[in-house]
Amino acid sequence: MERANKATRWLEENLHPACPSCNVFRKEYHKREYTLYIIDMYGREKIDEFKSLTSEILNSSKVRFLAEEAIKYYSEQLKELRNGD
Repeated sequence: MERANKATRWLEENLHPACPSCNVFRKEYHKREYTLYIIDMYGREKIDEFKSLTSEILNSSKVRFLAEEAIKYYSEQLKELRNGD
C-alpha cells in the first residue's frame, strides 16, 4: 500500500526499505513486486486488511494519534536494539 495512505502508513507490516529507483522511477513495477512480497510474507489476508484500512477516512486527530503511537513504539524498539535486549 502506498505510504500516502495515512491509515496504513505506520503499520510495521507496511514498512520496508526500498531504493529511490524502486520508490520513484520504477514505482509501478515496485508496487507489483511489493504486493507479491507482502503476500509471501504475511498472506493474502494482509493485502485485504490493508485495502479495507485504506478506505477509512481519518480525521487529523486520528492521524496525529497514529503518528504518536508509531513514534512511541519505534522509539522503544530502537532503545531495545541499542541496549541489546
